[in-house]
Amino acid sequence: MKKIFFLVPSLFTTMIVFLAFSSWAQDATKATAGVKEISSADKTVIIEIFNNIAQNPITKSPYPYYLEFNGGGEHYGVLTFDFNPAVLVSFREGTNPYKDPNMISKTFFQAYPSMKLLFIIIGVGAKSKDLEYFFGKAAAQRLKAIVTKYSVGQNN
Repeated sequence: MKKIFFLVPSLFTTMIVFLAFSSWAQDATKATAGVKEISSADKTVIIEIFNNIAQNPITKSPYPYYLEFNGGGEHYGVLTFDFNPAVLVSFREGTNPYKDPNMISKTFFQAYPSMKLLFIIIGVGAKSKDLEYFFGKAAAQRLKAIVTKYSVGQNN
């Protein structure tokens, strides 16, 4: 009788731990479902494209940008986000967090949740909010080809 008394709680505890772990594993799988990891070769190409961004005609320096991979795990560029983290979350979700129409008109961004890729360009003085304007035709086509490769069949 004493053995059964100790065996029942042990089995019950084991079952609870197993169910909790199974639930956690399913949640982790759902969270990463549909996310496509960008290869290191393609990351290198994207970083190179951004390193050669056009010069701003007003400041005579390259347009400030923020480039992010893996949901912020890796980031590049001269734009820093040391303010409210909700701003980046909003950009990652595909919405411009700025309420000021002047700032909205100067901010060019693209979010690709299926790739965990985000880029933001502050385009003060830009004549266009087009990739070709900032990178040139050939580089814009390379960037679009990479994005297309990873986002086929995905809603971005």
